[in-house]
Amino acid sequence: MRSVVLPSFDAPPEFRDDLATPPPGDGELLVRVQASSVNPIDAIVASGMLRGMAEYEFPVVLGRDFAGLVEAVGPGAERFAAGDEVFGFVAPLAPAVRDGSWAELIVVSEQTVAAIPPGVATSIAGATPLAGITALRAVDALELEAGDSVLIVGASGGVGSFAVQLAVLAGADVIATALVDDLHYLRELGARQIVDRNGDVAVAARAEHPDGVDGLIDLVSGTPDAHAVYAAALKPDGRASSPLPSVGPGPRRDAIVAEPDPVALDRLARLLEAGTLSVPIQRSYPLEQAQQALVDLSTTHTQGKLAITIP
Repeated sequence: MRSVVLPSFDAPPEFRDDLATPPPGDGELLVRVQASSVNPIDAIVASGMLRGMAEYEFPVVLGRDFAGLVEAVGPGAERFAAGDEVFGFVAPLAPAVRDGSWAELIVVSEQTVAAIPPGVATSIAGATPLAGITALRAVDALELEAGDSVLIVGASGGVGSFAVQLAVLAGADVIATALVDDLHYLRELGARQIVDRNGDVAVAARAEHPDGVDGLIDLVSGTPDAHAVYAAALKPDGRASSPLPSVGPGPRRDAIVAEPDPVALDRLARLLEAGTLSVPIQRSYPLEQAQQALVDLSTTHTQGKLAITIP
C-alpha cells in the first residue's frame, strides 16, 4: 500500500509502497483515500514536536484530512456501506502518534466521518475537514451578531480563508491582515478592510473602528506577548479565539480545539453543498510529492489550501 510516513525521529518523511492494508475493527470503516490536504499540524508531527506529548509508533503515517470511498465496514458499523463517499480527518493523538491519512487505505471510526454531499468534488471535500472545523470553532466562539466587526490575523491561509467566509456569513464586518498580493484574494472571499500584516495592525483596525473591534481570530501568534499586539485592537468587552494556546486562558478568550466531530462535518457538508463556502486550492500534489507539499507550506506564502491527490 502506498503511503507517506515518518520512519523515525532521525529520518525525513518518505514515500513507501510496502505498508500492509489495515483491517477495520468494531465500528470502523476501511476508506480508500482519494484526496487530502496539508495542514500545519502535519509539519509539527513530521518534525517530532509532539514527542513530549505522546508516544510515536513508527512508521507514523502523516496527513490528517481525507476524502474517499468506503472500501469495507467492520463489525457493528451501520452508518455507512461499501461504496459510500465520506470525508473527515484523523486526530493527531489517538492516543499515540501513529495513524494518518496520506495512504491509499486507512481505518477510521464511523463516528468521526460524514457523507460527502452530491455534487461536491472529492478534491474539495479532502481539503476541507481540519481547517474547516477549526474555522467553525473559532467563529462560533466569538458569538458574532450582524454588524459586528472582526479582525482575522492570518486570513490568507487555510483556516483563515474559511474563517473570513464564515464570519461574513454570520453578518460580520471582516478586517483581514494580508500582504499586497492577497488583496484581491481576500476581497473575493468577503473581507471588507485589508490591513498590512507587517504594519501596526491594531492601529490600522482602530482607524475605522475607534472604539475597537468586537472579535479577534488570531491564527499566527505563538506567544501571549505576540497575541497581545493584536488584542490591542479589541473593545474592552471584545472576544478572541485561536487554535493556538497563546490566546488564553482568560475571560472572553477561547483556545479552540478541532475534533473529528460528525456534527461539525455535517455542517461543513451543508455549506459546501449550498455553495456558500468555497475551498480555494492553490496547488495540488500527488501523494508521491507530499513531502514537497510539507516544505512548501512552511516556506512559501499560501492562499487557501495545498491539496494532496491519491489516484
